[in-house]
Amino acid sequence: MRHRVQQFSLVFNLFSHGRAMMAYEDMCKEVLPFWHEQTVLPDLPYSHLTDSAGWDMLMGINEELVDKLKESVSASPVVSISLDEASARGKTQLLRLHVYYLVGFRRRVGFVSLEEIKEAPNAENLTQATLSALETYCGLDAAELRQKLVGVAADGASVMSGHRAGLMAMLKTRHAPRVVGQHCAPHRANLLGKALAKLMLCGKLECMVSHNYVYFAHSNKRGYALNELQVFVGLKELAMLNSCDTRWFSNLPAMNRLWNQYPALVFCDL
Repeated sequence: MRHRVQQFSLVFNLFSHGRAMMAYEDMCKEVLPFWHEQTVLPDLPYSHLTDSAGWDMLMGINEELVDKLKESVSASPVVSISLDEASARGKTQLLRLHVYYLVGFRRRVGFVSLEEIKEAPNAENLTQATLSALETYCGLDAAELRQKLVGVAADGASVMSGHRAGLMAMLKTRHAPRVVGQHCAPHRANLLGKALAKLMLCGKLECMVSHNYVYFAHSNKRGYALNELQVFVGLKELAMLNSCDTRWFSNLPAMNRLWNQYPALVFCDL
């Protein structure tokens, strides 16, 4: 019984927080050593759980979501997709796929799948994984795909956007002649940010943001003094932010925080 409760509770928590089910194994290692039944799902009736109740619940919800997505895509005159390749723990190659469709004159987006690429992540295998996912989860067979698919967005890597042998080129020449490839706008903005960082003025701004964060983050005394000054000038007590290399264009929130807190910073003895 304890195993059934643990399994169902972990699956329920992963799903309710929007986390991928691939995190189940890591979740078991993190949570089970500190397990307390009443603190996880206190109102759950445990007496009727089976050995696979958690996964049965998940598969039932998944089937319902897939059916609704198929209905929405089928009713839309045209669809577009966006793709993003990523790597998980253990060097697992993943392909994240979203579909965009019309409801009336409004665009809607739906998550399709997170496909594991078990073979080499080249354009041919990524194309086959994309076609398989669109047919399985969106109900787009070869004929509908040729008629409805009009747009594909991905990053600028050659495996995705190559003019001759990239995924976009394969989709257009073999499966969807109406498709128009689009280089992902956030990715282009991030590339632009990296190019601007090489300029003297932008480089100095990034250094100022980084030094400002380090100055306050590494000293409780300075952080407390900053909070007092924020209250004094009528600002919220907020910590300084730093840019993060793993996020696209992450220095913008940090610069905005520095600008908004400038009235308090001018009183600090820097």
